[in-house]
Amino acid sequence: MVINASSAIATLDVLFRNADLRDEEFQSPSCEPVPNARVTIECRVPEATVAGQFFGQVYLYNWDEDDWQLAGAEFPFATWINTLTAGAPNAQPYGGSMRLPFDVPDADRYVEQGSGELRMRLVIYSPIGLTHTVHWDLVQLVRTSDPLAASEGALRAGDHNYDQQRDLTDVAAFTVDYNASSPAADYNLDGVVDADDLQRFVTLYTQP
Repeated sequence: MVINASSAIATLDVLFRNADLRDEEFQSPSCEPVPNARVTIECRVPEATVAGQFFGQVYLYNWDEDDWQLAGAEFPFATWINTLTAGAPNAQPYGGSMRLPFDVPDADRYVEQGSGELRMRLVIYSPIGLTHTVHWDLVQLVRTSDPLAASEGALRAGDHNYDQQRDLTDVAAFTVDYNASSPAADYNLDGVVDADDLQRFVTLYTQP
């Protein structure tokens, strides 16, 4: 899949249906099945030629908080893809490409009860405002009984432009997307951009 970013941000939303992450063959000491997930991502940004041009983030939808949550905080996803920078855990950078696995312990909290849906959002952005093309080669989700150490990141909380800050630039970016009925402004994930999304953005942006 190829995504051309008309702005400095490219996003890909992935929906996993019937995401049964409980491994009945592996039991924890409490005899409860352990619901862990391993995600592997492969992508390429041909425009990435110099360190610091492009970064990436991986979010999972937290149904309890009704908001996106940054995944794998101990892995450099918030500063993930300069694809030319070596040293990222498990990363194999080569020629503008990245193959990166990461684990999510207790991942069933991101699975909606009833529908069994798990939503993932992959974000590639340029802090210096470069438009770009993202070639997605693989987004894989599997169960694992032996997760790598990882911790949660922060909730998105109205950070509309994904720069890890909540300020007036988020309001401006949301206003542009909202007026254009862009899917980026669909905060309640119902497929329609309307006043409910505006209310949800305001709630998230203004919460402590």
